[in-house]
Amino acid sequence: MTTLAELLIDEDTVGLPIDPSAPGGLVDMYEAALADPDPATALARLRGHGFVTGALRSWTDGVGIAQVTLHKFGSRRDAELASLEQAHGIIASAGVAFDVDLGEPASFGASIEDLTHQADTPFVAHVVIRPVGNIMMLVLLGGPAFGPRDAVRLAGEQSARLIDA
Repeated sequence: MTTLAELLIDEDTVGLPIDPSAPGGLVDMYEAALADPDPATALARLRGHGFVTGALRSWTDGVGIAQVTLHKFGSRRDAELASLEQAHGIIASAGVAFDVDLGEPASFGASIEDLTHQADTPFVAHVVIRPVGNIMMLVLLGGPAFGPRDAVRLAGEQSARLIDA
């Protein structure tokens, strides 16, 4: 049986080396919540929607970053609701939405400027969220070389791995 961590895309797909300092692989509910900018809200969302397990992987070249997070829930409906809540939280934190066309079910994309990442240069992260079956997929891609289309491409690659599994 394939684990959720084995379904994560690899560094060849991302185009960045794996970040050895970042946590990666399978994560429990508490580790998954800690990876969110608002751990308390994330923990409530995960618990409320029947979180089963999660996986994450991060990549960086020191300038650009990428992170893919997969959260498996008890049902497809729970994954869809958790995705909507996550998307709402991003928009509430001043995210600027962009179009994501990855087919059904609906996906969500937003760009967020993080002024704390680098003091002298604004850092923009592009996030795509999509439920795939009972899994919520979150793809984050940021840095000066990346735009929303790059995040959508990466999300499409990750989504295909989940659908094919």
